[in-house]
Amino acid sequence: MTIKEVFVNGQAVARAGKTIISSQKIAVPSTLRGELKTKPITDQVFELVLEKPKAHVIGIIPKSIVTEHLILDVPLQDGKFVPVPEQDLLKIAVIERHNATNFSAVGIVKGFGMKRGAIAATVAHDSHNLVIVGTSDAEMKLAAERLIKAGGGVIAVNGTEVLAELPLEIAGLMTSRPFQEVGDTLEALNDALDVLEADRSFNPYLTMSFLCLPVIPNLKLTDSGLFDVKTFQHIAVQA
Repeated sequence: MTIKEVFVNGQAVARAGKTIISSQKIAVPSTLRGELKTKPITDQVFELVLEKPKAHVIGIIPKSIVTEHLILDVPLQDGKFVPVPEQDLLKIAVIERHNATNFSAVGIVKGFGMKRGAIAATVAHDSHNLVIVGTSDAEMKLAAERLIKAGGGVIAVNGTEVLAELPLEIAGLMTSRPFQEVGDTLEALNDALDVLEADRSFNPYLTMSFLCLPVIPNLKLTDSGLFDVKTFQHIAVQA
C-alpha cells in the first residue's frame, strides 16, 4: 500500500513521501509525564545469590520472541552469579516501575553476545517495567538510573559512558520529539551495539523487550521472578 497523504488534527503533515511541516507540538497530559516510580536502585537489586553453580537460563533464539529453557553450569563468586561475557552468560533484571513496589528480579540470559556494557528499556511487553541486560552490575545500575531520571526510554552504556539514549518521556513508551531526531537516536543506539560487540543478527533491543512477556514460551523473567511458561508458574533461578 502506498500512502499518499498523512493528516494530523485535520492538517496535512506529509504528502507523496515528503514532510510538509517538520514538527508539530503535541499536548501531553502531565499525568503521562514524570520520573519512573521504582524501588531504590541499590547494588543489592542486581545481586543473584545461588547455592550451587547450576541454573535455569533464558536462551535467546535469534529473530524470535520464543526462548529456550536452558539448564547450565554457571560460575559463582562468593555464592553469587557474576556475568561471564566470554561464555555469553549475562545478567537480566526486571524492576517494577509503575507503583514503586518492592518487586524486582534477576536472571541469567544467553545469546546477546555482548562483550561489555549494558542495555536497558522501559518498553518491555506487556507490563512495560524496567528491563536491563548487562555484563556488570555497575553498568546495569547506571543504565537503570539514567532511564529513571529521563522518565523512561532506551539506552546503551559502556563503563561509565552513555553511548546512546532515547528518552521516552510519555509513559516511558513514547516521545513527542521530531521523527528525524528519534530516527537519528535509534541509529546511534544500533551503532552502540557494535561498541558492545552484541550480536546484531537480530534486534537486541526488541528481543529484550519480549523477555518479560510470560505468555510466550519458554522461559521469561518478570518483576516477580523467573517464569516457566510450559508449567505456567514461577521457578527459582537455581537448578
